[in-house]
Amino acid sequence: ESHFRTLEKIFITQELPRERCVISCGGGLCVHPGMMNTLKSKGIVICLWASPNEIIKRTKDEKGRPLLATSNPSQKINEILEVRKSIYQSADHIVQTDGLLPEEVTQHILDIL
Repeated sequence: ESHFRTLEKIFITQELPRERCVISCGGGLCVHPGMMNTLKSKGIVICLWASPNEIIKRTKDEKGRPLLATSNPSQKINEILEVRKSIYQSADHIVQTDGLLPEEVTQHILDIL
């Protein structure tokens, strides 16, 4: 995870395209000190928010999520969200995604933009 976060940070700080584009970063990128401000200085930050229950439902069959490779993924999700919640809430916009189809989430984002 540490290496992945380093690569994300390098991309955002050094390689981000200067023209209009959409960057979908991992949920852990913005929690590093100063990264949310860096992201906001480069454009509009939209947080796609899902409840712990929704995240559990979406990730229950995924094996490639190192942070959830634990005996109690539900507890881990709750812990992660508790730590990150205030940072996520500082995004320019928050889109609640529970129960929405990807097309509906996209429409919310387009409405914001």
